[in-house]
Amino acid sequence: DGLLIVSVPNVGHWTIVQDLLSGRWDEVPAGILCVSHLRFGTKKNWEQWFHQSGWQIIRWECEKLPLPEYWKLQHPDYNVESLETIQYRFVAKQGKNQ
Repeated sequence: DGLLIVSVPNVGHWTIVQDLLSGRWDEVPAGILCVSHLRFGTKKNWEQWFHQSGWQIIRWECEKLPLPEYWKLQHPDYNVESLETIQYRFVAKQGKNQ
């Protein structure tokens, strides 16, 4: 009855979105696009992968780097939480999913 503690990058962060809009996906030695990362996703992707693998998320938190004001002003309908989040940390237990 152990817990799984996972820290994962968020490719929905504004710096990655900005690069994608410029046609770039550059892997780097450290950071969100670190060459050592095996999978990339957003919070919804990670939640789905946990669920499909039989894990129930019991807690999550995120580490943020604030979105520049010009992004907020130009795109007030964007998902600010995802755009500001660099990484998610999940605590999950194995068992029945909701």
